[in-house]
Amino acid sequence: MEGTRREDNPRRTSTPIRTNPNFALVPITLKQLIRPLVPAGARRWLNDRRNGHEERRVRAVQRIFDDTREQGRWLGRDDLERLCLEFPFPPPYGYDPAAVEQRGRERAAALLSALPDTGMNEFLDLACYDGMTAAALQGRGKRSHGVDLEAGGFDARAIAAGVELQVMDASALAFPDGRFDVVYSYNAFEHFTDPTAVLEEALRVTRPGGYVHLHFGPLYASAKGMHAYDRIPVPYCQFLFPLPVLNAYLHANGHRPLDPAHCNQWPVRRFRELWSSARDRAEIITQAEHRHTKDLALVERFPACFKGKVQHFEDLLVNNLLVVLRKRGG
Repeated sequence: MEGTRREDNPRRTSTPIRTNPNFALVPITLKQLIRPLVPAGARRWLNDRRNGHEERRVRAVQRIFDDTREQGRWLGRDDLERLCLEFPFPPPYGYDPAAVEQRGRERAAALLSALPDTGMNEFLDLACYDGMTAAALQGRGKRSHGVDLEAGGFDARAIAAGVELQVMDASALAFPDGRFDVVYSYNAFEHFTDPTAVLEEALRVTRPGGYVHLHFGPLYASAKGMHAYDRIPVPYCQFLFPLPVLNAYLHANGHRPLDPAHCNQWPVRRFRELWSSARDRAEIITQAEHRHTKDLALVERFPACFKGKVQHFEDLLVNNLLVVLRKRGG
């Protein structure tokens, strides 16, 4: 059964941490104020310099990872307590009505800007949860549908906007072939038990010449891949600590336990193979992989905790994926 997930899956946590009712109101930073004053050439130079430093840093940590002989190591409860004090919690994801609406508008705008064709009218959101991205598309004159395994997340505003929301399994869609111009999904493909079946269904219900747009993460092996950052702030906790240690810590602090089954644990190479396997039916228009390197210091400090638990070093780096496919035959 494929469908239900809550964004970035700090979902169904019984005790939210550091809630912020004004999360949608993001203050302007000093960097944002100064950026327009810096010449474009200087910005490019700074970006190139920063990117070069990042690449050198990644290569250095990879050498440590590759040279490590010990593997399969785990840290203990005392280490978890210490590291939880060392790493701050990220800002709350934001589930207040304003944040949910704003996120839907931003995603709708990003989706439309990613499509090469402007004449797309029929849209389907897979694992839509609140349906507010579909609501934003509806407000732009698109006929929008959304499906999810459960109706509990459906936002009344999406229903009022005219979005057709239905309880449905994304791997077994009850729509005819070629029903939609665009099938899309945000932050769900890392949760689907069978991404292959979901992609097959997405392509089936997309008309020839239509598009499948998938944007999701964090992937399981990346720094935040356990989707536990609302309860445990330590990056890569899925590799540093055995599950019983994590859940004992959560229980002691009044939080619900972690269940790794909510992520499919696919590495990035498996998703690449999935996109490639669809080439006979769909052309890859966009394929992007976004890396997160900020927390590589933990790999450097505890390389034996990672060695033997991931297939490739790059699995620790690639955080989010974006792919846009155009169905052949149009």
